[in-house]
Amino acid sequence: MANDNLQYQELTSFRNSRDQLLNVLRQIRTLISELVQCNSISGVSLDELLIISQNLENLKFYISVTGESNAGKSTLINALLGKSIQPTDILPCSGTVSKIQYAETERITCYYENGETEILHSYSEYKSKTSIKFDKTPKTSPIIREVIFETPNLEICRQGGVIIDSPGLNEHPERTKITQQILENVDAVIFVSGASRVLSQLELQTLANLRKHLNIGDESRPARSLFVVFNAIDFLETEEKRKRFRGRAQELLMESHGSASPLLGDQNRIHYISAEKSLEAAQKNISNEYSDDFNVFVKALENFLANERGLIQLTSAQARSQQFCELALEQIESANRDMQERIFKILQTRASMLEEIGEISGRVVVFNEYANQQRDAFIQSYRQLFQEWKKDLRKRLKVASTTWKDKHDPLWDRDEKIKSYAKQLESSFTKDLKKWLETTLIVKHLEPMLINLNQEAEKTIQLIDERLSELGKQAQFSNFNIDFDFRNSDWSKIDYEMGAWGFGGGATISLGVILIGALGAAILIPSITIAPIVAAVAALLGGGGLVSSGFGILGQLDEGIRNEVFKEGFKSIEKKIPSVAKKLEDALREVFAKQMSSVNANVQHRILALNSALENNQEISPEALEEWQANLAWLEDRRAKFLKLQEKLNSFSYQADS
Repeated sequence: MANDNLQYQELTSFRNSRDQLLNVLRQIRTLISELVQCNSISGVSLDELLIISQNLENLKFYISVTGESNAGKSTLINALLGKSIQPTDILPCSGTVSKIQYAETERITCYYENGETEILHSYSEYKSKTSIKFDKTPKTSPIIREVIFETPNLEICRQGGVIIDSPGLNEHPERTKITQQILENVDAVIFVSGASRVLSQLELQTLANLRKHLNIGDESRPARSLFVVFNAIDFLETEEKRKRFRGRAQELLMESHGSASPLLGDQNRIHYISAEKSLEAAQKNISNEYSDDFNVFVKALENFLANERGLIQLTSAQARSQQFCELALEQIESANRDMQERIFKILQTRASMLEEIGEISGRVVVFNEYANQQRDAFIQSYRQLFQEWKKDLRKRLKVASTTWKDKHDPLWDRDEKIKSYAKQLESSFTKDLKKWLETTLIVKHLEPMLINLNQEAEKTIQLIDERLSELGKQAQFSNFNIDFDFRNSDWSKIDYEMGAWGFGGGATISLGVILIGALGAAILIPSITIAPIVAAVAALLGGGGLVSSGFGILGQLDEGIRNEVFKEGFKSIEKKIPSVAKKLEDALREVFAKQMSSVNANVQHRILALNSALENNQEISPEALEEWQANLAWLEDRRAKFLKLQEKLNSFSYQADS
């Protein structure tokens, strides 16, 4: 039965602290691994942190028990274990190196010098392999290097202790050499000496060698990891003998002798026990004076392992982990800044493009206002010009009437002649209006105005394309250019519609003029109503008015008809002129409207392209922005968790119990 009084609380406390640190490191590894796998950070290797964690997980305290034969090493080990594991006898028993350590399942393995291994299936086999055979072992048998006893049932082993039992230092030169090799990687050495005498010269020399070895060649200071245990103190029957024994031991171990420094520098490195009595108490689960002394020894051993050797391991692991976390945090902060800059760039680019769209729209508003001002100014100018044209129209048409030609007889073909002259009057009116439109209104006034407006439109479009280019969006549009070929345009189209002819009837010559080209609209000049002219002139002739007025001869009759047709026809023209002026003004307004519409269409095309680029650009689209913002939120969440873990790591402290 294990000794319930030996709970190894200090080692348990240490392992709990170690597990807390390991838990923090595991969480840090998981978080950093997640960041690396998601390509959020780079240049961070988890190897260092993994090694630190593995070293902590595998952290064991190697405790070597050594001394001369028959000092009670094996019995001391059994007392530490709380169970009889090692073979004991009045004769030397430990014939080979044996290690007792923790494992989830019990297993005993024998390792030979030739590399072979053997699984031992019973405790008796274990005792046989680890006991001295006194020349009974055949020389042909392979040499045992060590035997490892793994078990889940021993508390000191469960708390990380590995007990190493080695052959006595005075048993055999080869075994002594093996024992010295074991000391290379141990955390504590327990030197066992019997209480029958106070340290022989050989033991003192052995202790001096141990100090030198454990201090890596330094003999000027005591050995911190060396414990000297005097076993079988119960053989000293009286307290007086024990007192003298302790005094002599203190003198030999704690005081300087000549030029040599003390072997031990700490009182709690010397203990006086009865391993056998302590083991009996452990097996019976009772306490006695010997178990109390043994517990004091165990407490001192625990304090050293946990608070000195273990603390160094924890502090070192913590420091190395902190360095790792500092480097990892730099990467996280760098990734955080990169994401923030990327999002800021997307927002800035989108804002810039939206601002450009607004600026483009503003330029169009400005252009439209300018175009409206130009239109209104031109309409005012047109009205004045039209009045100037109208002012001398009668005089110009009168002069044109002198050139009219007609072969009809004024007497016999009177009505035909009247109609012919009426038609020529309308033609003269049309030619006069066309000439004024082309040479005055269009060439001198409208054409320069439209060219200027077109230049302003091209400037606006050019500025828009330049801004698009600055944003990295090359506008794929045909160049904006509206040319007006005023002089080569088909300005008139005369459509004769001959209605029914008859005196006094409603027949008219539907003579229309359609102006096409720069004006961009059809201007129908109302035709002159012929029937009333014919009726009026015929009535005058039939009543003898022309003859009685001196137009009796044919030449004079022709002149009279010409004059009367002009007089009556001009009355019809005067009635139609307001309508002509109105239709012409409407056509001019349409010219400006078409120009503005063309500019607006071009600009709208560009704005749509820019909006499309804004929404479809994979780098700055709303989806890309949303994805980057989600990534940033995720990274900031991991960053916050990392900072909390880092804080736990930095604040971790193992407080050793004194």
